Amino acid sequence: MPESRLGVWLSSPVRSRQRILIRLLVVLVGVSGLLFWYASLARIASDWNAPVADIDFGRDLRGSLVAGDLAASRDADAIYDRSDPAYREVDAANYFYPPWFAIVMIPFAAIPFPAVFVVWSALGLVLLFRALQYLGVSRWPAVGAGVAATVATVICVWYGQTSLLMVGLLAWALVADAGSRPMSAGVGFALLGFKPHLLIGFGVAWLLDLKRSWRTLMWIGLTTLFLVVVSAVWLPGSWVEFTRTILEAEPLASRSREVSLTSAAHLLFGDAAVLVWGSYAVTVVAVVGGLVYVDRKTSHDPVVMSALAVMASLLVALHSLSYDWLLLTVSLGLLVARERLDRARAAVVGLSLATVLAVGFPLTDAMLDAFGFAIHAPPLVLLAVFAWLVRRSNPVAPVTGRVS
Repeated sequence: MPESRLGVWLSSPVRSRQRILIRLLVVLVGVSGLLFWYASLARIASDWNAPVADIDFGRDLRGSLVAGDLAASRDADAIYDRSDPAYREVDAANYFYPPWFAIVMIPFAAIPFPAVFVVWSALGLVLLFRALQYLGVSRWPAVGAGVAATVATVICVWYGQTSLLMVGLLAWALVADAGSRPMSAGVGFALLGFKPHLLIGFGVAWLLDLKRSWRTLMWIGLTTLFLVVVSAVWLPGSWVEFTRTILEAEPLASRSREVSLTSAAHLLFGDAAVLVWGSYAVTVVAVVGGLVYVDRKTSHDPVVMSALAVMASLLVALHSLSYDWLLLTVSLGLLVARERLDRARAAVVGLSLATVLAVGFPLTDAMLDAFGFAIHAPPLVLLAVFAWLVRRSNPVAPVTGRVS
């Protein structure tokens, strides 16, 4: 009896199977990304001349622009007032970032919408390509084009989100950290503090290697103190309002649209709080245990620990959406550039995660509609990838200097 195609594929050399799988995943990610880009660009073109309040794209960006406009007039109370007319007039999303980020947005707020949407989107895409180049990823233009074609990037651009900005800052901070430049690393990480819940994993990594990371932590503290003082002086009382807003905030997205482990637990276990938070607690302990294990096994290798810290942050964050997963571009890019993970395996991992994100939302929605429950695949797949990287990490020599 002739051997089946599946049997032939399974019996072929590992490299050959990887190439076939990579090509298949490239097609899946490319087709889904192109469809999303086409639909998004068509909608952007149709809404271009509409009143700002009637424009669907850039809603999150409009929230930051309104905050920047209010910061320019030093109206600290209105920045975090969800009922303020300035937000309602342009149908902007609520502002949840710290006060200093509103000050950063002042020059962008001076640019008319939707022109500023183009500027913001172009800046984010430039930072994506620059991050890959800075990390030292070979063929970075092609890799950047591939990442730009993913659904996560399309969604990030559509809403005017900040994840592409985070990719650029994170690449800068991690390369500086691996190259023993604590001041640059500390400033970069401090600027990433507008989404502090996506840096939780780094806190564990820094505590495990205080002897090396204390200088970075010192610069994080000094930069953060500077940002807090400047924003407190320019916008008196804003930090009190920011804290109140965060504490009183309701879930920012429906559970079916989130890609956090808590959303997966809520979808799987419903209102059973013991099961939801119990499973989350077990996962957090396992993730922290994985970081501790790798830290000891690799003798505090900053490259491996930084890459895993990105994944750990996404896994333990109580709130994350698909565009937040763009940070994994930096994680995998760092591993490949520093030869901790070969390109073929990194491509399989990255494309698999991109594919899961592309089909995860429609599949989850279909399951919710048809069966009343859903198993949220994206965070579970990320957890499996994290476990796989923990398992295969090996001791390596410490790295110094910038990636060439």
